[in-house]
Amino acid sequence: MKNREIVLEKFIRKFSYLDWYVNNPKDSNDSPVEIATECVLSNGSWDDMQSLIKIISVKKMATTFRQNINGKWKPYFRPITTHCLTLYFNRYAPLSK
Repeated sequence: MKNREIVLEKFIRKFSYLDWYVNNPKDSNDSPVEIATECVLSNGSWDDMQSLIKIISVKKMATTFRQNINGKWKPYFRPITTHCLTLYFNRYAPLSK
């Protein structure tokens, strides 16, 4: 297991209260990055988000957000939240042209 994966797994365990609907993240079909990103963006604080960015990078978080926001994550976010996160990620992790 890579160091980043170990740190991410510890992060998920530490913030398991944000991940209330997944009993065991290892049993999920989603990747640990998807689980952590969804939980932090939907239920976490600004500090939680910044902690996760330090682990996976803002670019990886933005990519995960963009891949899932119009599909399975759409019901979890209010339109204003989606808009604000889109602006944030467009500023700090712009799509490459």
